[in-house]
Amino acid sequence: AIIMNRFWKRTLAAVLALGMAVSLTACGGGGLSSFDATKYVQGILDENYLGKFDDDFLEMVDSTASEAEEIYTHNLEVEADYFGQVFEIDDMSGDTLDATMELYRKIYANSKFTVDPATKVDDSTFSVKVTIEPIDVFHLVAEEFAKLDTDEELTSPAMKEFSEKYVDIDVTNMTDEQYETYLADFEVDWTKMMLALTEEKIPEAGHLEAKSILIQVAKDEDGIWGIPDDDFNNLDMMIIDYNFSIS
Repeated sequence: AIIMNRFWKRTLAAVLALGMAVSLTACGGGGLSSFDATKYVQGILDENYLGKFDDDFLEMVDSTASEAEEIYTHNLEVEADYFGQVFEIDDMSGDTLDATMELYRKIYANSKFTVDPATKVDDSTFSVKVTIEPIDVFHLVAEEFAKLDTDEELTSPAMKEFSEKYVDIDVTNMTDEQYETYLADFEVDWTKMMLALTEEKIPEAGHLEAKSILIQVAKDEDGIWGIPDDDFNNLDMMIIDYNFSIS
């Protein structure tokens, strides 16, 4: 039987291995075909970013809907942790983690990608072109922050409320206890504002210019087929565009 490796998504910059190999029963032991490689890549993308997994894909990788849902949910959690890193949110747990995961469920629903038919390179490698239209939601978030530097009127209710609360606070005369309380309150309000601001921008979000990437479906020395970690990581970083700056 042909064996395919399925994986978790990256944690920050690294792809985490799912740690299970599953039989690709759809091939009937006759070798991996270009059709199979294409279907596998499409299924992995649908599973990771859209939370979709049809019966044919689950049969191909000898998996279940609950296992696929677990992978999708884990991906949301990993991306939520990344959100915390990007926006300097220290406590990404509990209700904050749940809210951020739900935020990414909505963002990923806007994922746009197409998978071209796989091309066989040799007996252990297929090449697959994937075209992605990166989601630009965080560019919209950055544009709202940029208004603070130009005195342009804020359009975000969440940003307005946060700005009005903190813009004129003078911390120089605070006692240590007052300053600690201020920092704790600021962290809570900053987290709430970033989640609310991003949520506000999701309906306005669009896509940047389409980009294409070639990834491999390759067989390793143990005979396990899968997408190499670097290929998946490079593709993953294209789904949502994080190339923005906030002053």
